[in-house]
Amino acid sequence: ESNDARVIVHWRYALIDTHYRQARVDPITKWGDWSDEYYIIYPDGVGIRDITLHSSQPMEPHEFQESIVIIGEGMTPEDVYDLEAVTFFNMKGESYTYSWEIASPKFFLGPNVSWYPFWMYRKGSPQHEYHVKHYGDPSEFGYKDLIPLFKAEKF
Repeated sequence: ESNDARVIVHWRYALIDTHYRQARVDPITKWGDWSDEYYIIYPDGVGIRDITLHSSQPMEPHEFQESIVIIGEGMTPEDVYDLEAVTFFNMKGESYTYSWEIASPKFFLGPNVSWYPFWMYRKGSPQHEYHVKHYGDPSEFGYKDLIPLFKAEKF
């Protein structure tokens, strides 16, 4: 409980992927994974973050990542994020930068979005189906085999 010595913030939320699907939905309960976070903040500004994962499949491998940028009042994400998303270099020292300023860079559209290197290995995902159709089984033609196929438009 919060008091003069500390403030406690409790945040509970469903873990979702980039397609807004809840992670690891249990086939019986239809509940997916959830997280409980407690932030304990002391008067001197020191804080502690305690995270607990709630899953019906606790022995399965789990990975969750959350990038949070705290911005000041009146600021927008564009004030702190670099819109020059990725810069590619070739062996000649030439470079090309893809920008998010107007829209998603062409390079990032299509089946390669949404963490393709991870999802291509998950049977049933759109990325896995795409990969099998175009390249074969990921166990035989994996992400390491795709990397040499990346080509920047101006090279």
